[in-house]
Formats: sequence, structure tokens, C-alpha cells
Amino acid sequence: MKNSPDFHFPHYNTWQVIIHWITALLIVIAISLALCRDILPDRRIVIMLHKSIGFLILLLTVWRLILIKTKGVPDVLDVSQRLFRALSKSVQGFIYIGLLVIPLSGYFMSNRGINFLDLFTIPGVSLPIEMRADMRMIHNIGAFIFIGLIVLHSAAALFHHFWMKDNVLRAMWFTRKN
Repeated sequence: MKNSPDFHFPHYNTWQVIIHWITALLIVIAISLALCRDILPDRRIVIMLHKSIGFLILLLTVWRLILIKTKGVPDVLDVSQRLFRALSKSVQGFIYIGLLVIPLSGYFMSNRGINFLDLFTIPGVSLPIEMRADMRMIHNIGAFIFIGLIVLHSAAALFHHFWMKDNVLRAMWFTRKN
């Protein structure tokens, strides 16, 4: 029985799981702030929070990539599932690209530094206006593509959990050591 408590399955290490779920929460907050920036009362605070969260997402992504390099990732899909494995790796790869490109393009589209949660300022980079416009386009279009990838990623995890009844979703959840 695949999902019995005695069945041992590959899973991500605890730090990878923690970073994954914190990043997911921060992404939801960052997207919500961006979509609601014009209806929330203090736009300055909303933008400051959005940028601060983007910076946190970037830092967590770098940490996560270091963990992947040092700890690896579990093989959660059976080797016989070639199509699912290829799709999974492709979507995850594009998500990682988005986790790097979207915060960086957001940073570069402004001449101003990032006021990180009113604690300190990350200095800005002065770019020509044309390059800032390109960064804004990359940031905005990238964000919509990224949302689509996240929806696809989440739907695939739920498909595996409820339809395939395998341990793909459980691999990215906290496990008890026996």
C-alpha cells in the first residue's frame, strides 16, 4: 500500500520543505500586494512591503539552490514516468528562473534603493530609462507567466495526491523519522 505509514518514500530535507512553504507564502503575499496596491490605504507601505518580500524571496531562492547543490533532490517520480518527470523538471526549472528574474528585474526597474521593512536600505542601481522600462516589462510579463507556472505546479501536486495517489505532494511535506 503506497500511502501506509510504514511505506518509506523519498522526501526533501526539512530545510528544503521549510524554505519551499515560506517562499510559497511570500509569493502569495507579494502577488496580493501588487494586485491590491491601488486599493490599499498607504501605497508607499504596500510597495515597500512588496519590494522587501521580493528581496526575501530572492535570498530564500539562493539558499534553496545552495541546498539543492549540496543536498540534492529526491527522486519522487518513478523512473518509468518519463513524461511526468520531464514536465515536472521543466516547470520547476522555469519556476526557479522566475524566482530569480522577477525579484532582480523588480530591483533593476527602479533607480531607488529598497527600503527593507524600514530596517535598512539596499542601495539602488542607476540604469538608463530604456533599460528600466525593459526591466519593468520583464517584471510584469514574468509575473503573469510565473503565476501560470505556480498554478500548473500546484495543480500537478494536487493531481498526484488525489488522482494518482502517490507520494509526490508528501515528499514536500514534513515527515516523521522512524
